[in-house]
Amino acid sequence: MFIRISIIAALLITAALCFVPTADADLVLSKAEFTAADADHDGSLDLLESLRLAKTLFAAADANHNNRLEQAELPAWVEFNEVSGGKKPLPDIDANGYIDEQEFTAYVVSQLMKMDINSDGRISAAEYKHFNHRSDMAKKAMDDFRAADLNKDGRVDLREALELIRKNFKEIDTNKDGFITKDDIKSAKVGGDYYEDIDKDKKIDLLEFGARMLEVFYRADTNEDGVVMPHEYIAYVLDRMDKNYALSARKQ
Repeated sequence: MFIRISIIAALLITAALCFVPTADADLVLSKAEFTAADADHDGSLDLLESLRLAKTLFAAADANHNNRLEQAELPAWVEFNEVSGGKKPLPDIDANGYIDEQEFTAYVVSQLMKMDINSDGRISAAEYKHFNHRSDMAKKAMDDFRAADLNKDGRVDLREALELIRKNFKEIDTNKDGFITKDDIKSAKVGGDYYEDIDKDKKIDLLEFGARMLEVFYRADTNEDGVVMPHEYIAYVLDRMDKNYALSARKQ
């Protein structure tokens, strides 16, 4: 039995590695579904539990019980690829217009594999929660990018970055004294992640504010072409989030 499961799992993982997610949907499980899938009650899902979960999800989605999923039966979290003439469900590997159980299982396993942040072969409840929080962060990052893209050309250049720095500084400097303090940040109801009192004088001037914001710009510009694209900024935000999560997990 172990050998048979291992061979099937290997085939499914190989298929799963073919998936390249292109949308912002992610596998969504209720707390009850996660708990039910955790057969050994260790607070995580291993590969066998993931395979069984995929089977359960497939059966639940197969409303007409014909052992395949048409597009109308797909859960909302299934991703699509843009193709000529419309969209193709990502799990439909052979592009025959429907998804069989093997294709669906490979897709579910691929989604779960993305959540295994520490690569130990198991998805803990904490990893699942973190990964789905990443989706929210990616959407927020995209909103922030659009706000920074002042000329709406789909990219942010240095001129736009500098203009955004001045604009944001003015908005946060609520008393208009040319400095940002903790009271200003609190009054403006914004996060203080990117703002640092570099010279430790208990206030942040425009140069200090701009230094941190420009650091974000240059770190996000991974190909160093002088502009930041949406995928670069989102990748930067998520990488920063993952590193903070990993650091927090090590301290626990």
